[in-house]
Amino acid sequence: MAVRRVRILGDPVLRQQAQAVDEVTPEILQLAHDLGETMLEYRGVGLAATQVGELHRVIAVFKEPLGLGDGVQLLINPVVQFFDGRAVDEEGCLSIPGLYAEVERPAYVEVEALEVVGDHTRPILIRARDYYARVLLHEIDHLDGILFTDRMEPERARVLLARWRRAWKHRKPGQRIEVREAV
Repeated sequence: MAVRRVRILGDPVLRQQAQAVDEVTPEILQLAHDLGETMLEYRGVGLAATQVGELHRVIAVFKEPLGLGDGVQLLINPVVQFFDGRAVDEEGCLSIPGLYAEVERPAYVEVEALEVVGDHTRPILIRARDYYARVLLHEIDHLDGILFTDRMEPERARVLLARWRRAWKHRKPGQRIEVREAV
């Protein structure tokens, strides 16, 4: 496994649509495992292949903060089959580090995918609520070139992103930034 570089807002790959995985090759399995390793290294809760510059429909989800046990869930070709409800909660993103804002998403989602288990896969239907649903939807959005700021009102997103860009541009090496909406 290897830790890969997470792409930051402004990198054109973040706006590209990932392609479905037609064949689960050793390279795709390696990508899935690398996503898990990278997500943990960067202290994220989810990570999509596009965020490391790969245009394959593969995501990783950190199970512990979601109350799902230990380890990482690795999914290939996740597809939303059903969603319901409405929930507003704060989101952040490894590709826009330090920006946090409230986003509305469905409160419940059903996702079909291939789950990577070691060096093989199995079909899975995930029924997720609340934070788990939010993380899945956030990562699947990445596979479609959609960032969480795209789910906000345009003027609100513009203001927050302008504040984030200023903070990001003026940060010192290794410095963490934090941009949040005024409450």
